[in-house]
Amino acid sequence: MTSYYSVVRFVPSSLAEEFVNVGVLTFGDGAVRGRFLEDWSRVELFAQSERLVSARAFQEWVQQSMVPEGPSDRRTKRIDEETVKRLAVDWQGSIQLTAPRASLLEPDALLDDVAPTFLVEPDEPEKPARSAPHATDKRRLVGSLKDALKGAVAEKIDKSQHVIVSTRSPVSADMRARLFDVVVSNGVARCAAQCFNFAVSDPWRVLEHVDASAFAMQDVRKKLPNLLLAMVVSAASNKDDAHEIARKAAKEVNAEFILDSEVDAWADVVIGQVAKTLNP
Repeated sequence: MTSYYSVVRFVPSSLAEEFVNVGVLTFGDGAVRGRFLEDWSRVELFAQSERLVSARAFQEWVQQSMVPEGPSDRRTKRIDEETVKRLAVDWQGSIQLTAPRASLLEPDALLDDVAPTFLVEPDEPEKPARSAPHATDKRRLVGSLKDALKGAVAEKIDKSQHVIVSTRSPVSADMRARLFDVVVSNGVARCAAQCFNFAVSDPWRVLEHVDASAFAMQDVRKKLPNLLLAMVVSAASNKDDAHEIARKAAKEVNAEFILDSEVDAWADVVIGQVAKTLNP
């Protein structure tokens, strides 16, 4: 069987003739598969996050198309092979598809083969030393949370469910999409978390971000009442008062409050809950 792949490019300005690869599609047996960047911070160097709406909407369309439909599902028309071929020729917006290229690999194997070539993720943060059991900055905290969730997904959820863990990912809300530090999804968001580093000289300024995140979570709750939400914070000795305020903010929006030392155990539990919703 002949399979094909096409690279999804984000083109912020056709005049500048610059682009960045954000995804890869494969097909050949009647279904379209896709894989996209997990961390979009590098893409945001090309354009502000609000200008990436079309790219993230295309990603959501592909990922929703990959999820098996139930008899009661009502979704947008699924992306198919003919649509990919047509978009590769005719579409000239900020999202562009390269001309499909052929391969003798099966579509799933082809996706695993070509995605690492075209999708360049930002460098992983350095792992904390063994003497420092908790994250010392937000980037490291986000990285450890993502790794814990990805490990739990690999262990508990079948690949056919197409569950992914992404960073700086939008979740639809009543007012507008809200960015979360880490999101677990398979076409629709299943779990979303914000991370906060309290190991700073002025932890009270972090609480301003906690308040803004609580508002975003409250907004998301209106549209997705069953979404699993969490605030994940770095542990720090002398920051108990700030932690307590953040804990109350999380409770008010029905989000879990997780210390970085609890991330692995929490990821195992929450992915177990996600697995149950996928296999009722």
